[in-house]
Amino acid sequence: MNVHDAKNAGHKWFIFLRNSYYYAIEIQHVAEVLQLSAFISAPISLRGCVGFCSFRGTLVPVVDIEKLVDQSFSQEAPLISPLDNSKSSYIVTILNIEGILIGLILDKFIETSEILLNSETDSDQQRSNPFIESAISYRSAALSKIKTQSLRELASTCQAAKPLAEKSDFSRQDTPSHQQIMDLLCIKISDTKIGIPLSNVVEIIEGFSVSPLFRVSKIIRGLINLRGQIIPCVDISESLGLPVRKLLENNKFVILRFNERDLALCVDSVSKIFHFQQELFQDIDSTLSESNAEFLGGIIEAKPERVFMLCVDSIFNSKHIVQYAEAI
Repeated sequence: MNVHDAKNAGHKWFIFLRNSYYYAIEIQHVAEVLQLSAFISAPISLRGCVGFCSFRGTLVPVVDIEKLVDQSFSQEAPLISPLDNSKSSYIVTILNIEGILIGLILDKFIETSEILLNSETDSDQQRSNPFIESAISYRSAALSKIKTQSLRELASTCQAAKPLAEKSDFSRQDTPSHQQIMDLLCIKISDTKIGIPLSNVVEIIEGFSVSPLFRVSKIIRGLINLRGQIIPCVDISESLGLPVRKLLENNKFVILRFNERDLALCVDSVSKIFHFQQELFQDIDSTLSESNAEFLGGIIEAKPERVFMLCVDSIFNSKHIVQYAEAI
């Protein structure tokens, strides 16, 4: 066994396919694999970054490894969006590299394996590319081993530039540290803009069918099978004074979590993350009727924007959801 073999013996690798090329990363860094229908827009120009996703209440940058290893791809290239119009969802593996989170897009998970470096190859491209540690022979093709430290440095840069720090009428550059800040995912239901506390957002999905339920409140539109987990699909349109929405194949849903319970909220679109001072929220009693404000906890008005804050606990604790939970 040579030096490279001894160093890597016993290491397990997560092997995946991206645009017909094999890549591997140490499995100890893989936190979870997600299926996402959309990414949160990133107002930055950063090599390989396609946007952000919400993972367990944290905003995580997502990159395309193909763009990182492509030497002809400009460091100042604009945001890659959409990645592929023919796809309704993307597979993303969330990596935790020494406490820094980053997501990688993949086409297909291949296997986990204890690959060794005894068939290591070398090329000018690998020596000059900061994201590739080495390449080996794998299944009669080349497999590139990703350099995790470079990904960690990139993720740190992304997190420094992510849209939570976006400057707008909703935030102040000189916010005192003692003031409480809220991070909200901005969604739209019809023309109503609503902010959802990021700590309650699990993921954003699209293209899932909804199995109808009978003899339940109209707010519960049915059930969604989310990778084996059966969760209720909730539509708050009527509580906002809007007509009940049609459920189509391209409907978007935001998966919400509260007290270890999940549900899918029907939305029309997802825009981006806003960074709010909690003190800027105003009471909505004078803005909406009591019935229309059932699931809203406040409002921020800064022309021309008006954003309501979703009161997530009010949805989960509403009599409609409680009665459904007691019945199952």
